[in-house]
Amino acid sequence: MSKTIEVTDEMYDSLMELSKEMTSQDMLGTRMPHMFQIETTKEVAAYEGNGTETWVDGDGSELRTDEDIKEYIINHHLENDSELFYLDGDEAVCEATFLFDQMDEGDIEAWLEEHGYRRVEVTTIKKYENTFFTAKACKLHISKNGYHYDNPRCYLNHAFRNPEMELVSTFLCELSGGKLYV
Repeated sequence: MSKTIEVTDEMYDSLMELSKEMTSQDMLGTRMPHMFQIETTKEVAAYEGNGTETWVDGDGSELRTDEDIKEYIINHHLENDSELFYLDGDEAVCEATFLFDQMDEGDIEAWLEEHGYRRVEVTTIKKYENTFFTAKACKLHISKNGYHYDNPRCYLNHAFRNPEMELVSTFLCELSGGKLYV
């Protein structure tokens, strides 16, 4: 027994376009049914030993790497050391670098703390939001609404054992003569 569903010409055209896009897009090696989602990443505080160490000050400035720390301390010496102020530019940089090189890890930590920095650990969490049938729609949404998200990117996820997504995806794919790639 066959049933007929009536839709407007506009709806028909939109569904056919969606069907063709679903069956022709790159599925990135992911089995259908699938869904494209917006993956966001955000750094949050971590318990000691469970994250990446960084130094932050009260204004939110961060020193993440040894090179960041070295550059910050050398620049601070260049800007605030009255003895270096009177030296030639290259000579002042050499002297500030020499001063930094004389510091051991404990000296550096004490210096950073004295200048308003504190050591924290951070980790990155990922969150998946919204759902799209096509990468094209997901990317378009991000381009128009990306300011609502933290570091958004289009992510393909498998709708594992989701019979509703399988039913709708099968219908949409077969509408234009395609198949649900199982």
